Amino acid sequence: SGHIPAVGFEIYTQMMEQAVHELRGEPVETDLEPEIAIGVPAYIPDSYLDDVNQRLVWYKRLAAMRRPEERVLLAEEMTDRYGPPPPLVETLLEVMDLRRRMKALGIEEARLKGPKLVLLLHTSTPIPPDGLVGFVAASRGRLSVTPDSQLLLPTAARGGALLDELRGLLGSLEGLLPRGG
Repeated sequence: SGHIPAVGFEIYTQMMEQAVHELRGEPVETDLEPEIAIGVPAYIPDSYLDDVNQRLVWYKRLAAMRRPEERVLLAEEMTDRYGPPPPLVETLLEVMDLRRRMKALGIEEARLKGPKLVLLLHTSTPIPPDGLVGFVAASRGRLSVTPDSQLLLPTAARGGALLDELRGLLGSLEGLLPRGG
């Protein structure tokens, strides 16, 4: 119990759950927190919500999204409480939904590196390797995969168009997942 103040209750609980799973010989679920770094501004401006604590609560709620319908419900709640969200908040809702989808696909990161959109696949990705290879081959050279599990998509898109490209790519990858899984 002396460890709880050092790491915080939430992290301590997660560590204990992981230890129990390991002791039982059960698979330990990787708690992936995908990062999106594509140069698109997405945040809750203080002109929309000036209470810092409330903004933090909203960021945490958005980060906790697990189902597609949660995005709509959270957007409706924001509108009810604070009025129609400005474009920065709409973009944040989109980015957090993309992040939710990336987590389900086992994608650690989406990053713009020069002229390429780079997706870093985690070792625990549920995307079947043969499906990914076929998908890349079917792109006729547009997509490529590196030995360190990076999926590369050349793009000149920026801003909202880049979000559209990422959304489309995630949709295609979701189509590779085994049904019922």
